[in-house]
Amino acid sequence: MMNEEVILKEFNAKHQKTADLIKEFVPSEPFKASLVNGHSVILGPRGSGKTTILRMLANDALPYWNGENASLFRESFPYEGIYVGGDKVWAEIISSLSKLNISTNAAETLAISAFNTCIFVSATEAFINSYQLKSSSLGSDALKSLKISLIKSIKEIANILLIQMNGISLESLKFSLEKRQQEIGSLAYKLSHGYQMTENEIFDQYPYLTIKFKNTFDMMLGLFDSALDRPANHKWALLLDEFEIAPEALQNDVLSDLRSSSKKFIYKIALIPCRGYLKHVRSGSERNIKSSKNNDYNIIELWHKSKNEIQEFFSHFIKAKYKNTPLALFGETPFLENSTLEWGEKWGDVFEELGDKDATFREYMEKKGMDYKDVKNLKRKPDDWLRKVAPIVAYRNEFRNEQGNTRTRKSLETLYAGWQAIAAISEGNPRWLILTLNTLVNNPKELPISRAAQAQQVTESSKTYWAMLKTAALKDNLGISTSRSPSQLIQSIGECLKENVVNEAFNEDPYLSFEVDKNELPDVINALKIALNYGALISMTQGGDIEDYDDLKDKRFRVSYLLAPKLGLPLRASKARKLSTILGKDKTIKNTEQGKLF
Repeated sequence: MMNEEVILKEFNAKHQKTADLIKEFVPSEPFKASLVNGHSVILGPRGSGKTTILRMLANDALPYWNGENASLFRESFPYEGIYVGGDKVWAEIISSLSKLNISTNAAETLAISAFNTCIFVSATEAFINSYQLKSSSLGSDALKSLKISLIKSIKEIANILLIQMNGISLESLKFSLEKRQQEIGSLAYKLSHGYQMTENEIFDQYPYLTIKFKNTFDMMLGLFDSALDRPANHKWALLLDEFEIAPEALQNDVLSDLRSSSKKFIYKIALIPCRGYLKHVRSGSERNIKSSKNNDYNIIELWHKSKNEIQEFFSHFIKAKYKNTPLALFGETPFLENSTLEWGEKWGDVFEELGDKDATFREYMEKKGMDYKDVKNLKRKPDDWLRKVAPIVAYRNEFRNEQGNTRTRKSLETLYAGWQAIAAISEGNPRWLILTLNTLVNNPKELPISRAAQAQQVTESSKTYWAMLKTAALKDNLGISTSRSPSQLIQSIGECLKENVVNEAFNEDPYLSFEVDKNELPDVINALKIALNYGALISMTQGGDIEDYDDLKDKRFRVSYLLAPKLGLPLRASKARKLSTILGKDKTIKNTEQGKLF
């Protein structure tokens, strides 16, 4: 079984080479939505594709991508992207500032300067990319003129950044900014280990700490564009990835900026849905990020994907990465509502098997005016009710023995194999797809790959994802703390929902989702938030604002299909049961401490 380090690092788009990212990129609906003119906030759990979207918008990727409709995508995104990755090194430096024995203003200023310097470094890298693309198309005279203009602009940029350089080049500017990053880190380290400096001494010795970001950044962009003889309306996109690891003050400042506009740049920000820090923003603080979602920024939620959308993405992903079709590699999933397989004995057998051992199912079929044994001989197109109930019949049959009692299934190839099932289980999550399919698709013994092999690999990947959830920190997990174990809470919810489908009286529309009660305990709410951030839960309530997941009450969720093979759940979400009812039935939830945040 792969461990969480493999999931989080090896298959993280942040660590992927740009050339490989471009080569394997498959545009999704959220990517298309991110091309909208203006600010955007991309909300999604870990591994849901936020980094891929932002990296593909950067000016070292989008101009060089030659996929289907690439030129149309470029035309609809008239910006140059500057990608700023979430760097745990500077995040740890900034985090240490809260422990310093200096004024709040000095600590906050130091944190903001560390963050701003990261942006300036990334901007300089983008300038280098932009210059190389521009200069490659120029003749010798034009190139000479460009270099003269660029040197003048670099000098002015260095001046506003309070940088002294030996050589005048973009590479020298980047090197000087990287040295500044190290200097800020060294200062933070010394202060956190007892080195004494007053606020005035800090600002006198390090005057660049007080540089104001927005005006400075506007000027940097304007000076560079001027050097390249670009029109005044040339604009950039600042692509801030994993922004949740930034501390409270930085998140508040940048998110407040979504209410305003800049002449030179827009924001595209990636965030997990639940962040404990932002609760302070609306508690009377002078900072307030409340914005009109219709006018100020666009919210893109990565988990609101239709079945057709996920299947389309899955098909394009398989063709791009493995040069084959999903059907050729994995075959059909027999017991899904939209399977194209003939009904015949495949459906008839499960109806007959369940009817022979389940009195409540026989009663249900009688009320519908049909003998369960007649399904096998059905020659006409099945009625809608029969077609829709068939997957529940197949699922219930899998978990009942000949006596009608619950049984444990080691192999569930009829439920979790076939291309439709794998597409559904993936939730459109690129990281999960790579984790699961690389082993399965490389050098297969036969095509389509056996359902047994598919089910085994899918289940192993589901268990790996579950193991990652079990490591979630309970204390200060991005500002969220709880005494509840998120994994145990999800397991309890899953067991209750499974019980409803398998052992309670047969119901064509069983409870397979849940709604959070208004009076639910904060500990439970916070455990759900952590699970949502890890992708273990899927929101079924359409959001539309950054703050929508600060309060989960009255919202509807389902357990992620990523965990369906581990928990033995059907790939279906129907009506919701109150969470209080589920937890009232459960007697096994324990307040168990989990591992540290990875």
